[in-house]
Amino acid sequence: MKTVTKLVVRVTLSHVYTKAEAESPAGSKSICGGTTTAIGKREDSCSVSKVTTARRLGESESHRRLAGSTIELDIVSETDDTTALKANINAAAADGSIGANIKAEAADNGALTAALKASSDIVTVALTDTTKTVIEYTFKPTQPTAAKAAKKKKGLSVGAQVGLAIGCAAALAGIGFLLFKMMSTPAAASQPAKAGEVQQALEY
Repeated sequence: MKTVTKLVVRVTLSHVYTKAEAESPAGSKSICGGTTTAIGKREDSCSVSKVTTARRLGESESHRRLAGSTIELDIVSETDDTTALKANINAAAADGSIGANIKAEAADNGALTAALKASSDIVTVALTDTTKTVIEYTFKPTQPTAAKAAKKKKGLSVGAQVGLAIGCAAALAGIGFLLFKMMSTPAAASQPAKAGEVQQALEY
């Protein structure tokens, strides 16, 4: 784990979400998810850094009513030059990609309010370069312990096990063959006597 400073593009946009809606988990996820989808970035490269309540004048100075919020997003740049990233964000805001994708994300997250659904897909953004401190995590592969390694060395390999099985099978086959030969060959005492041998025995 280490702390690093990253270059980010801060995106300031006016939105129909109230401050509470924009700061809610579903609302902030919808805003970042929709924006990063529109510009082809990972969702974890975006974070909501600030939300303020926007107000607009009614019939008089004394009759103000809520008119959504002003949201600041920080999008991490992968390079030291943010020119291409800012051009991408401006284009996606102007052609309605950011607005449309925020609505799609909000629908998936259960955060599609009536005001958001009725709002225009085209959004106006202001972009500035800034920096942000983030934490990076480095994961190392787990090494086997000495006990596991020693246990692994004691075992026979697959090839050795196969060779041992084949040797045992061959030995058993040889023993079986010898037993078969012994059982199929009669003893000399049990052989019938020849005719000449019988005659010789009678003469004695």
